[in-house]
Amino acid sequence: MTGLASGCAQGIVCVDALVRGIDKAAVVHELGRHLAPGARLVMTRSQRTGTTPPWRNRPAPPGWN
Repeated sequence: MTGLASGCAQGIVCVDALVRGIDKAAVVHELGRHLAPGARLVMTRSQRTGTTPPWRNRPAPPGWN
């Protein structure tokens, strides 16, 4: 938990911050909790050369399809 209020952010940028050993779903859920209605979450992740990211397997913030 960050201690920030729910819906307090109009935008969040998360650059290569989700590394091995953390609960990625919990982190994305927490980021999503801070977003105000209509706000944007932009995330990047580093990737090893020659691999394909399984985006459909990535967690999504609450309410996203």
